[in-house]
Amino acid sequence: MSAAEATSRSASAAFASPARRFAAWCIDTPIRFILGLALVFAPMRFLVTSEAARLGSTDPNYLWKAMPEPQRIIVILLWLVAAAIAPWLYTAIMEASDWQATLGKRLFGIRVTDLNGGKASFARTSARFAYRLIPTMGIGLLFAFFSKRRQTLYDLMSGCVVRIDLVQ
Repeated sequence: MSAAEATSRSASAAFASPARRFAAWCIDTPIRFILGLALVFAPMRFLVTSEAARLGSTDPNYLWKAMPEPQRIIVILLWLVAAAIAPWLYTAIMEASDWQATLGKRLFGIRVTDLNGGKASFARTSARFAYRLIPTMGIGLLFAFFSKRRQTLYDLMSGCVVRIDLVQ
């Protein structure tokens, strides 16, 4: 192996592989799901059971149609919290923290940085999360296999890199 190949190989080794990133995602996804549901379970249960008692039915289709507009808006907002806001805050806050990683990333020894290796800001990690929601039919993830720094499309758009944490 030539010196140039060795330098290239050691430089690419500092960036997290798609396999390691996928393993971290497998840990973080249930955490995001459980966190979101934990935040909305009690208020949603209270709202739905009180409406079921008031209307004398537990049929979800009937309850939704008979429920007053303000309660429907509350249900929609609670689901928004569970599906989008809680996962966004978990991800962006953890990646912008001193850990620079969610629990799954930390478990697999990777962290999110800006392009220079410094700590990414909350705005940058929020943008990274938001860009992830853009439907690319998986093409955005394929960038990690071909980009020099193993960046996905949402990493490129937000100016982030996922590195192997050599400090562990």
